Amino acid sequence: MKQLLKSQIIQIPEGIQVEVSRRCVTVTGPRGTLTRRFTHFNCDIYKTSEGNLKVDCWFATKKKSASVKTICSIINNLITGVTKGFEYHMRLVYAHYPINAIVP
Repeated sequence: MKQLLKSQIIQIPEGIQVEVSRRCVTVTGPRGTLTRRFTHFNCDIYKTSEGNLKVDCWFATKKKSASVKTICSIINNLITGVTKGFEYHMRLVYAHYPINAIVP
């Protein structure tokens, strides 16, 4: 069964600038600028008058409804990336054959 409208709102924190142009989201913050294109998703992304970001999907099936949450999670990760940054921890595990790893 299709939903008529599936929408979700993303809060934009202070000091972060978000620009939306044709499903291309650019987030600028103290650590730099990140850009992500969502042209393969059939949805509307726009800024509201309160300064929030809204993602809408009309006549959404179950998969399209799930893509709305995916888009919002990706945009929240972009906001986290330009404010705090990311740190990756890598762990190597092997059972029988040794693994050679080169860390630059």
